[in-house]
Amino acid sequence: MLINEASVATGVAACKINKLLDDEVLPDSTAVKVAGRRRLHAYAVPMVSLGATDGSKLSKGVRLDAMRQVERYAKKTGTNCGEIRVRQAVFDLKAAASPFLLVRK
Repeated sequence: MLINEASVATGVAACKINKLLDDEVLPDSTAVKVAGRRRLHAYAVPMVSLGATDGSKLSKGVRLDAMRQVERYAKKTGTNCGEIRVRQAVFDLKAAASPFLLVRK
């Protein structure tokens, strides 16, 4: 999907999504260039939401672990809707456009 389409799906401004990619907040594997334009894989939608919201509250290591888990889950199941666990956090991806971060204590 184009960056603008991801923006509509997530509510995150297109310039913010590009910044997440430029700043390497999102893994390189989430985007490809086609005819000079960036496109995101559909499984990256929850990653964009996470990177733009709760992701800033997490250490870089935990955030990247969570994003790798989302990618693996999406490739394995064919969907980005579900729940993944990363260290002490549980990421609920049932609403792909706005995942909720639940921290277990």
